[in-house]
Amino acid sequence: VYKRIGDYYYPGRKPGFRANLATNVVSAFWHGFHPGYYFMFISVTLYTQVSRLIYNSFTWPWGPRSKRLLLYLPNYTIINYITAPFSLLTWSE
Repeated sequence: VYKRIGDYYYPGRKPGFRANLATNVVSAFWHGFHPGYYFMFISVTLYTQVSRLIYNSFTWPWGPRSKRLLLYLPNYTIINYITAPFSLLTWSE
């Protein structure tokens, strides 16, 4: 899905938001009809876009490796919170 949408909307460029969103909506549909799946996959799509903007928006004088190490902990902390609905599945839980 990601590659096909990317080739259609972004020929010759890196796929963007539409390809990411379409892929995650298809993934949620593939997993089932629980609202937790849709909430998690759409949240991951939005977080991916925001994290790309943050990562590319500021320059880091000590190289890309140290920039990735600095952003590692906040990134995976946020991902742990975003993926919680995947396990809970329903609104009541």
